[in-house]
Formats: sequence, C-alpha cells, structure tokens
Amino acid sequence: MTILPDAYSHTYVPTQRVAIDLTLSENPLGASPKVTKALIEVAGRSHLYPYGEKALIALIAQHHHISENMILLGAGANQLLEEFLRVFALRKSIVVPAATFPESVACMIPLQGSVHPVSLRDDLRLNLPALLKACQVDTRFIHLCNPNNPTGIWTESSRLLQLAKYSPVPLLISEAGADFVRQTIISRFLPPNIIVVRSFSKAYGLAGLRIGYCVASPEIISTMKCNLRSFRVSSPAIAAAKAALQDQEYLRKSIAYILREKAWLMREMSTLDFKIIPSRGQNFIAQVPEKFGSADHFCETASHYGVAVVNCSIYPGLNQYIRLSPQKRQTNKKFVLILKKIMETK
Repeated sequence: MTILPDAYSHTYVPTQRVAIDLTLSENPLGASPKVTKALIEVAGRSHLYPYGEKALIALIAQHHHISENMILLGAGANQLLEEFLRVFALRKSIVVPAATFPESVACMIPLQGSVHPVSLRDDLRLNLPALLKACQVDTRFIHLCNPNNPTGIWTESSRLLQLAKYSPVPLLISEAGADFVRQTIISRFLPPNIIVVRSFSKAYGLAGLRIGYCVASPEIISTMKCNLRSFRVSSPAIAAAKAALQDQEYLRKSIAYILREKAWLMREMSTLDFKIIPSRGQNFIAQVPEKFGSADHFCETASHYGVAVVNCSIYPGLNQYIRLSPQKRQTNKKFVLILKKIMETK
C-alpha cells in the first residue's frame, strides 16, 4: 500500500511542559558538567562564525574507529534525515515500518514524495523481508530506526547487514537510541549502501543544542557536502558535543541511571495491569489495561491529572499502546501514584 505522508503528519510536538511529562527522550540528569564548562568558554566567541567541526569529527572517528571522511555533522539527527531525503528522494518514495519515528515520513511532504509503510510482525519486530518487497521503482531508501521508535526493540546488526545485501536501495538507519544498547552497525567495514544517523540529544543530554552526525561511505558524504549550506551547526553545539564525547564516564553513568529507572517503571506498571513490551532502548511501550479500551481514552484521562505520555495510536496497530520515557525517580514515583489513582477511580 502506498500512502501520502500527510497521513503521518500528526506527530507529537510539545507546546508546553506539563507537571508529569514522560513524552520526550531526554537525559534526566542533564549534560556532563564538562559540557557546561565548554559552553561558558565558547560564549565569548559568539561573534565568530562556527568552527571546530574538524576536531569533533576527529573525535567521532576515533570513537567509532572509522575514517574521518565517513562522517557528516548536522543540527540534530532530524535535520540530517531531512537533508538526505531532500538530496536523494525529491519527488520519490521511501519504505518505512508502519510503526516507527515519523519524522522521515513528515519530511516527504514538502518533497512531494510518497511512503510505502510495512506492518510490524505480530511480535512487534521489524518485518525485514516485507520491507524488501515494498520497494518500488521510484524508492530511494528503506528508512528504519534501531532500536525502533516507539517500541524500543533492537534488531541485530547481522540481520540488517543481510537486509542491505539484498536491498535494491540504501538503508537509512537512525541509531538515535543506540547508545542505550551499547551496540552499533557502524564500523570501518560499513557497506556502501548503509547510512547511519546518530544523535547527541538523548544519552549525551544535548537535546536543546541540536547536534548529530551521520556515517556513510566517503562518496555519499562528499555528495552531501556538495548539496548543503555552510555553518549548519553552531559553535556552542560543536563545543558541547566535543566535551560530551570526551566524558564517557558520565555517559555510562547516565545510561545506567536511565535504564534503572526504565526497569523500575516497567515493574511498577506491570503490577497495574499494563502489558509491558521488552525494550532495549531508552523508551518502552505499554498496552493500556482493557478498562480503558484505547490509548486515546487513557491519554485523555491522564491529561486531567497533569500527566503526558506519547499516544501510540498515531501508529498503525498500536492504538492500545502508550510510549514512556523515564525521568528522575521523583517524577516516576509521582507518575505511578497518579496511575494508581486513575486505576482506582476508573
């Protein structure tokens, strides 16, 4: 089935913070103190055009053990996805899992493109053979997230490499949440038909600064650079990313904390008749209790208590699911207490 991307355009965009907000994938501990120091130091250079990209690219290359000419920086993973689609998929089509991060689908609207969605398997894992079959003559990418968003389910790199081997088009893989899995498909042997986009927003705690990067073959990176404007990433973002990448101890601390809070939330919610889907990512999804009937009903009820979660009914087949991003324990406890009140009064 082919659809126009405006069917997916009603994505979650926050307009204001609520009392108990578990919608956004942020680091509740904030960024490394070294990031704060770097931002203070760069503040006095705000009159200068951005520089420092080469130093950051060198750090990323060292981190992944790859060549520097395989790396392109961008103002967040979302911008990089949009740029790849603009350069390679104008008025063309892409193939996506029907339930995945909808940004790439929304990006196809101004590009006058179309989208071929592929249903998840019954176990909510990606249906890789079906993604291949959905490719059309005008298809330019298979876009997927790993771990998938919203489900948090991880697909082993070996399976994606096998998919790339038989795919007629490149794989555009978003690894925005891969830091929590501590795995990546990135290596110096990355096949030329795989493009990987990564983010500093989540585990590194730089969501407000908008910086990410992609890894691809030198040929693809060169083509992209020829089609992009200069000074796409700000000096504060570059300085912050350099500092964050050099503080791996803080990264490990953040990941451990977030995963502990996720596990705690999952346990608490399972005692309240929520069906929890195992997740390797930062987020997880849960099927609401039968008494609510749908995620729409649950989210409407929760909003009256000042609670916000992601309503997964925007995704085909997930109309009874909500997505949650763990916060600090104090916030998570308040959320569970409100859940208990809702369950008692429902």
